[in-house]
Amino acid sequence: MDAVTLCECFARDGLQHEPAFVATAAKRALVERFAQLGFKRVEATSYSNPKVVPQFADASELLRMLSRKKNTYYKATCANVRAVDRAIADLEAGYGANEISLLVSATEAHTQKNLNRTRAEQWLNVAQMAAARADVRAAVFLTSAAPRGIVVLRGPDKGLSYQRQVDTALKVARCSARTF
Repeated sequence: MDAVTLCECFARDGLQHEPAFVATAAKRALVERFAQLGFKRVEATSYSNPKVVPQFADASELLRMLSRKKNTYYKATCANVRAVDRAIADLEAGYGANEISLLVSATEAHTQKNLNRTRAEQWLNVAQMAAARADVRAAVFLTSAAPRGIVVLRGPDKGLSYQRQVDTALKVARCSARTF
């Protein structure tokens, strides 16, 4: 097992705030290039509500178009059970993401801004997402009050204590979501 696995997330995190829609073919080229460069995990898209994040209205189409590289995980972010259902439907159709990310923010302020709910509400949401399909591998990403999603199992970061991070990781484990 590698000591560190880098996940390329530009195609999802880097494009989500672009004011103009980025063509699906351009996204495909980015994702495939990241895999060719050797990234073992590429966050390809998000199953966000297209009315909220129009940049990912093409999530299923993008995943259907991708040429897959062996031993590479193509990830999609899911913020709610409906998104997990879409991810599972695409996977069962033969072209979905082979890894999903469930979002958990480590601070109340970031949870409100990013997910429009409280942390307590998001934990209930994560438990429902994890229960939706126990055999789907889910990587849970924790964020501090950062504008971009980052893995925060290091710290303390902006007052985020190690204990808060440990408590968050234990909640993830209780939700039956597997982490990498």
